[in-house]
Amino acid sequence: GDVATFKSISDNLDPDVPIEDQLDILPGGVQLTLRGRTIDEVTGEEKIVSNRITWSYTNACGVEPLEAGQSIGWTTFGELEPASEAFCPAPVTTTTTTTTPTTTTTEEETTTKAPE
Repeated sequence: GDVATFKSISDNLDPDVPIEDQLDILPGGVQLTLRGRTIDEVTGEEKIVSNRITWSYTNACGVEPLEAGQSIGWTTFGELEPASEAFCPAPVTTTTTTTTPTTTTTEEETTTKAPE
């Protein structure tokens, strides 16, 4: 399948500036929407599908919202980077978030999202 890569706005955080002075670029979450085309096996018609994923950050060291290899809908997460050591100097431990996606289908679009 295809690969989508993105950098976090947190890459712009300056380790020489207190985090309290950079709250305007400290991320609180992410919304990722992927759209694609598929062929309906019954009708042979082309349809647009959408996978909309949203997650939040606690901004606490050692709390990861996702882990590599985790899948939500038809999206599988690959290489995930931990928080910068400049802001989380303590050794981080990973917590696993388990989600079960739900799917809603209409004639025009299929939407997959994680439960709230």
